[in-house]
Amino acid sequence: MRWPGLLADRLQRPKPGRILVVGTVAAVIVAIAVWFTTAARSDRPAERSPATTIARDPLEAELVRCNDLGSPAIDDPGCKRAWSENRSRFLGAPNTQAPAVNEHAGAPISRKEQR
Repeated sequence: MRWPGLLADRLQRPKPGRILVVGTVAAVIVAIAVWFTTAARSDRPAERSPATTIARDPLEAELVRCNDLGSPAIDDPGCKRAWSENRSRFLGAPNTQAPAVNEHAGAPISRKEQR
């Protein structure tokens, strides 16, 4: 009888649909495993290395302290001074002389003036 031979032949030939299903299931399992490992890492609090906690200058130390304070830092006078100093360092010294202001700089141009 040929039945055992036909059954063995059908089991040995891979079907494209079966390969697609197995590949999809494997990809989903890998994606879930990656998601769980990254979620487990993000749950841990951020650890600072000793190099980052030792500030190079007092302003940097104050900015780190203000960052660690969180929202209460908004009302802290030391944080306000540190932020102000940091802005002035970043933006440079403010210009002491105001530029000359053109009276008509922001005024809309009428159609007669455009011609």
